[in-house]
Amino acid sequence: MNLEQTKKAAKQGNAEAQILLGYRYYSGEGVKKDYEEAVGWWTLAAKKGDASAQCYLGICYSLGNGVEQSHAEAAKLFISSAKQGFADAQNLLGDCYFYGHGVVESHKEAARCYQAAAEQGNRDAQYKLGSCYEYGDGVEQNFEEAVKWYKEAADQGVIKACCALGICYYFGHGVGLDYGEAVKWFLPAAKEGIMTAQSFLGECYRLGHGVEQDDSESFKWYEKAAKQGNAESMYWVGVFYKDGKGIKQDCKESTKWMNLAADEGLAKAQLSLGISYFSGEGVEQNHEEAFKWFFLAADQGLAAAEVSLADCYRLGEGVEQNLEEAVKWYNFAAKQENAEARYRLGDCYFFGQGVKKDYRKALELYVKAGEQGHAEAQNNAGYCYYMGYGILQNYEEAFRWWTLSANQGVADAQCCLGDCYSEGTGTKLNYEEAVKWYGLAAEQGNGDAQLSLGLCYERGQGVEPNLKKLSSGTDWPQRVAMRMPSSIWDPSTKTDTASKRIPKRRSSGSWRPQSKAMREPSAVLESATRMEKAFSRITKKPSNGTDWPPNMVIRMPNLS
Repeated sequence: MNLEQTKKAAKQGNAEAQILLGYRYYSGEGVKKDYEEAVGWWTLAAKKGDASAQCYLGICYSLGNGVEQSHAEAAKLFISSAKQGFADAQNLLGDCYFYGHGVVESHKEAARCYQAAAEQGNRDAQYKLGSCYEYGDGVEQNFEEAVKWYKEAADQGVIKACCALGICYYFGHGVGLDYGEAVKWFLPAAKEGIMTAQSFLGECYRLGHGVEQDDSESFKWYEKAAKQGNAESMYWVGVFYKDGKGIKQDCKESTKWMNLAADEGLAKAQLSLGISYFSGEGVEQNHEEAFKWFFLAADQGLAAAEVSLADCYRLGEGVEQNLEEAVKWYNFAAKQENAEARYRLGDCYFFGQGVKKDYRKALELYVKAGEQGHAEAQNNAGYCYYMGYGILQNYEEAFRWWTLSANQGVADAQCCLGDCYSEGTGTKLNYEEAVKWYGLAAEQGNGDAQLSLGLCYERGQGVEPNLKKLSSGTDWPQRVAMRMPSSIWDPSTKTDTASKRIPKRRSSGSWRPQSKAMREPSAVLESATRMEKAFSRITKKPSNGTDWPPNMVIRMPNLS
């Protein structure tokens, strides 16, 4: 039917012609676009009870196209159309109930409308119904149902549904975890510019989930998502520039992207930026600026940031020294079972910094951190058991903790382990093992171990006596030969400035747990952090009405 025939039929009261003519004016197909003219023709058809005309007219009222905007009038028209089973109207009525536009907000009623439209094959409703089931909006949460409806919508080309389905496969929600299947669904969504899909795809390539690990591909997809404003992707772009992974190293670019992510409120980016300012890596060193970013991240409950903030208070870096504040923030992080926080809080109790000295509490914290694998806490726990601080003296337990710590490369623990083997304390006497552990600690520059190893060579304990060994190689065997720690041995004059040997640690009782009080603030973050919390829900509904309603597309009527 050509335009003139359509106009003639419409003027004669033919409802189908009136709907078609309204569509031509609304879309500008064959005529000049004119919303008011479209509204006029659809009004005539709607008064005859035509469901499609009622739906299209409702869209005009929703958007204020050709008529004064009225959500109430739109909802009224959608209801009339939906009652006749018109799927598009059922879908849009679901939106009205979900957002409370023109009707009382009711997610339960919204889900009912989406269900009715979805069962008729409306792809937009299928996607929204899947979202309702995934998040339990208006229906009981059911991941299997969510996957079912996302799949229906994705098969009809709904790109957001492809992304949502990919997330379900990625985390195993409602379907078996399958990274390969997740990548399959992320790809079309990412290529169509869906930011969340691009970010997930970046993670898949970074971790080798469902694809071969590829830093360059990972960077490519993270960068695409970052340029659209995805904070998680901004963070990883910053990490890649910092480490030179998948892209040429560029500290300036790294700082730029970390700043963007931090400004978006991403806690781990704020922490990373704080570490950069603290160390002066990629930016001019500024402890006050570091403290600011640590505080912002810690205020969001990020345990590693709470530890770094406590470090600043403990040492007075970037803020006035306040040991009580340090203890407070260490406590916050320790309650999250952060091993570094437990270790440092243990030091506070051991030395009485910001809290009353309490060896029992210190040991309790060292043990908890040590059980999490914290090497220095294991070393300190060993010392407490050896000296009987906070508990009955127990050489076997001391030996056990020092073994754990020594195996992680802590020089003090290696030296103490050598002492245990050398004297048969907490274990069987074994000079060969003693030499082994003294040697490992000595290579790290531990003066006590160097001294003890020298004595082993001198006495032939665990090794063949070898005085030549003492005067060859590096300067430390010379110090060992003279039985002097490096702090009092002057290799240029070969003189003894102390006149006597330094007593053994355990006999003097002067040694204390070695807290590397402020190496770099503790850090950074688990690389495989799940992205569920970091990403915004892909189905998140708008908080205002400016972009509502979505998917209000008037389709060409199918008129035979």
